[in-house]
Amino acid sequence: MRYLNIVKGVDKELPEEPDPLYVRNSVRIELKNSTRPSIDEMQNFAKENKLAFDIITNGSEFIVNEESKNARIEIHDIEDELAYEFKTRAESRYIGFTMANVEKLLLISVERKNKASLRLLMGGEGLLVIAKADEQAGLSLEEFLYGDNSIINEISAEKGSKVGLDIIQLSNKRSLNFYNAVLGEGSELNVNNFLCNREAKSRNKIVGYASSKVTINNIIIGKNSTIDIADSVNSKGPEAKSFLDASAIGSHGSTILMKENSSIEKGAYRSESVISTRGISLDDSKIEAIPSMGTEENDVKASHAAAVSPIRTEAIEYLMSRGISKSDSKKLILMGMLDKHIMRFS
Repeated sequence: MRYLNIVKGVDKELPEEPDPLYVRNSVRIELKNSTRPSIDEMQNFAKENKLAFDIITNGSEFIVNEESKNARIEIHDIEDELAYEFKTRAESRYIGFTMANVEKLLLISVERKNKASLRLLMGGEGLLVIAKADEQAGLSLEEFLYGDNSIINEISAEKGSKVGLDIIQLSNKRSLNFYNAVLGEGSELNVNNFLCNREAKSRNKIVGYASSKVTINNIIIGKNSTIDIADSVNSKGPEAKSFLDASAIGSHGSTILMKENSSIEKGAYRSESVISTRGISLDDSKIEAIPSMGTEENDVKASHAAAVSPIRTEAIEYLMSRGISKSDSKKLILMGMLDKHIMRFS
């Protein structure tokens, strides 16, 4: 049985938004299959832009740099049993759509105390990456997403390991982007996510155990765009830390939703969680910053902040009084907001 047949009719079977917290704050994105970019097209793109990649894939074909050190790279066909398992795990029509198009999975692993850094060029529907860092290992992934794309990252960080994930959109086309991560004791996950798409949906879940640390950094640039992101971090052990930061700029009638959620469970004492969301609308664009936080412990540090506004007229006038043009003043203010986010990318 083909994987696509298993999830046939996914539009009717799966909900638009499974999390009741965000049911009222969600935007619908049209789902239709696009043609996979050819592997030759993607290679030419890399050459024209003088970019070197360890892995180039359109979800069906793979080019792997055999000289990639310390990382074990495997490519597996999706079998019916695994396909059915993923189908039953799908939480929304968007995840179901992505799973429906998976043909092969990419497995990347780093053994104990080793370190590896990989750069990937990925395009097309149904990209599935399983990344694992063993105890005290380090794994850094830079994923450059090409054309229309839908991708799922499954991340496992064992005790004392560090994982970095940079997700960079290379076009303004449609993107469905999901990652799930489990962080073992004392492990770290750093995610940098850059979105500039016409349409984008991102749903991400992280579970952190004792002394784990997760940092999520989102940059969103919307121009006549519909972009909807949601990050959720669940701290399950003592002294776990989470830092969620998102900034968005909207123009040309964009709609941008930023939903950042953190929960601290009973027993996760001395944990810390900070959520910060900020948006600047350059016209009548709609930007919503929706932080949410819950804790079942008293001995914790937790805070959240959200701010959405146009550029302050006073700030522009101050810079213009120093001899800077109006357009350059706006650019300086916007870059001032984004600079700290950009510097976090590897």
